[in-house]
Amino acid sequence: MTIISIAHELGCNKAESETFASLARFPDGITVLELSRELNLPRPTVYSHLERLMEIGIAKKGIRENTSLLYPESADILQQILDEKIATLKRSRETIGSSFAQVKAVGRFKPKFFVYEGKHAYSQVWRDILRTKEEAYWIWPIKDMLQTMSTDKLKEFHQERIKKGIWMNVLWPEKSKLNIATSPFLMSADEKESLRRVKILPKGFDQDTGYGIYGNKVAFISSGSENYAFVIESKELSQTLRKQFDFFWKLSRNYQ
Repeated sequence: MTIISIAHELGCNKAESETFASLARFPDGITVLELSRELNLPRPTVYSHLERLMEIGIAKKGIRENTSLLYPESADILQQILDEKIATLKRSRETIGSSFAQVKAVGRFKPKFFVYEGKHAYSQVWRDILRTKEEAYWIWPIKDMLQTMSTDKLKEFHQERIKKGIWMNVLWPEKSKLNIATSPFLMSADEKESLRRVKILPKGFDQDTGYGIYGNKVAFISSGSENYAFVIESKELSQTLRKQFDFFWKLSRNYQ
């Protein structure tokens, strides 16, 4: 982890983190004028960054020979601050369930609808699957989806999914199937290694939009140029489409 990323974890923004990284190079102190020259930034901006660094506790001001100097805190102090932040987050995690339990839900449950747009809209769905940690069931025209989907991001998703132990059950249309062995972004063709079962839909079954079920959610991801994805959180809809998926699963042949 770099000094910039450590500062960011402690609550600094990008510019403040870069200021701290420069300050950290001068454990014996540096003036604001010298630091502003190092950063090629005006002094008022540097002062603003330093106020934030001192507020967090990772920088301090001192005087030597009637000259005001700025110092970075030591690695030990940074470790203590980071440990305190981790401890606070752990306490928050332990109480979050009871805190929400005290809030009484008003009215009955209503389905929720979430829309994601842009070039990487599908990444929002990947993130939601990883957070939900539920086994997923997808009807997936993989060749069409790759027109707008980054293979690097798809590989990262599968790596993280496998790490979290999340299984995927996938149905590919006949015309859209791929050779897993020659597609490294799909990971291993071995079910146990990839935590993925794949079947091929009967011929004639065409699907241009990928959709999947995980938990009480149903996600739809566009292919082609429209660049959108949306997720519906609905127990009724997820159960209905899961029954449809199971029906097609029985009709489909194993991937070979």
